[in-house]
Amino acid sequence: MTATEDWEPRAICRSMDTEVWFRKADRARARALCGGCPVSEQCLAAVLRREDGLRPGHRHGIFAGLTGPERAAIDRAERASSGEAPEEPRRQTKPRGPGHKPSPCGTRAAYQRHLSKGEPVDDACRAANALAKRQHSRTGSSVLPAGR
Repeated sequence: MTATEDWEPRAICRSMDTEVWFRKADRARARALCGGCPVSEQCLAAVLRREDGLRPGHRHGIFAGLTGPERAAIDRAERASSGEAPEEPRRQTKPRGPGHKPSPCGTRAAYQRHLSKGEPVDDACRAANALAKRQHSRTGSSVLPAGR
């Protein structure tokens, strides 16, 4: 999407607080405003171009009256109707060397590994995650001082 497309000045959202489009509490209001917008079709086309290939979890806010997952469903349907193969996930992973060992239990990294693999979380990992959360809320960083 260019800096300003010719239809953008006529969009209802131009004169509104941008938070309305991203707060869950305002979702119904945002949808109603989009429903009365004279350029919602152009908006939808522009946002689908901008979000092309993004996963549903990476599409945020209300655009053209649709949530991110709703726009992702339109994107998938358009790909399917055009015969285009579904896109592979864009997850980037570091290559693991032959000596790679997963983080030991009792660390926040191990807690996150358990969750991502659907494994049961042990008490040591749960405690390490809670400690990291407390540290983050106090300091803005989950890095613990040396010696802890």
